[in-house]
Amino acid sequence: MRARDQAAWLKSLGYQRFERILDIGASSGIFLETFREQFDAEVVGAEPGDAYRALAQAKNIQMFASFEELITLKPERFELVSLMHVLEHLEEPVAALRQIREGLLAEDGLLLVEVPQLLLPRLLRAGTPFLLHAALFDPNAYPGWL
Repeated sequence: MRARDQAAWLKSLGYQRFERILDIGASSGIFLETFREQFDAEVVGAEPGDAYRALAQAKNIQMFASFEELITLKPERFELVSLMHVLEHLEEPVAALRQIREGLLAEDGLLLVEVPQLLLPRLLRAGTPFLLHAALFDPNAYPGWL
């Protein structure tokens, strides 16, 4: 359902079609399966978890163990690259975004990123285990990353 909501949001912004979409942290491929249908796109995923990667591959989605592996192949660039709750798990998130921009994202491509907000009060009250995240984000930190 979240993938459909995200597709509807992008369509409301005027994005009706993408030729190629990459989802980093693709899990079982639900996002890519939905976006393939909604945008008539070729979809590719990067997912380190073997079991999740196998589930996505069973849906006829081309998968890689990491986006770094994909970069080494020098693929055709992607019009949309998504990272949904992935950056907070990376040791060097800004360096990863630069690698994506330089090696995977089309010149006029769209980067779709979702991260938990550090100062979101309901998460702090709920005792969210932030120790599971390598990085935490404050909305004021984003400008200039790319």
